[in-house]
Amino acid sequence: MAKVLVLVRHGKAQKRSADVPDELRALTEAGRKALAAHLPQALALLDVADGPDVAVLASPAVRTRQTADEVAKALGAGAPVDCESLFAQDAESFMQDVANASADIVVAVGHNPFAEELTERLCGARIGFSTGAMAAIELSEDTDDGTARLLWFVQGPRPRPSLKATALR
Repeated sequence: MAKVLVLVRHGKAQKRSADVPDELRALTEAGRKALAAHLPQALALLDVADGPDVAVLASPAVRTRQTADEVAKALGAGAPVDCESLFAQDAESFMQDVANASADIVVAVGHNPFAEELTERLCGARIGFSTGAMAAIELSEDTDDGTARLLWFVQGPRPRPSLKATALR
C-alpha cells in the first residue's frame, strides 16, 4: 500500500501582534469551534475505521498543536508528535520525516505557504489552502517532484464571528 500524506493548514488563529511571538499564537474560539464541526466530516474521507495506522505530526507552534489535537480526536489517533521541519517549512527534512513514519497515513498539520508549495511540488498543482484546509496525497515508493497523486482536497471551514463581533460592525 502506498503511503498517504494529508497536509492540513492550522485553523483560524489570533492576529499577529508584537506582544505575542508567532509560535505562541493560539486558535481563536471561533476557529476552534469551526474545526471541531468541520474535521469529522472532512477526515471521514480517509476511512480509517478498519485499519490503516495513522500518525499525526504537527508544527510545534501553539495553533498547529491545537489543530492537531482536534485532528487526532476526530480520527481516534494517538497524540500528535512535534515535527520541527513543519515549522521550519523545510520540505526535504519533512519528506524524510514522512518516509520514516511507520504509519500508512501521515497527517501533517502546518502552515502556509508550506502546504501550498509542497502540494504543488508533489502533485504539480497549486491549490490555495484557507485555514483548516486539507489535501490527501498518495505517495509511491519512488515519489519525486510531480509524481504523487492528489486524492482529494477539502477547503477549510469559515469561522462564524461571535454575536458580539457582529453587533459591533
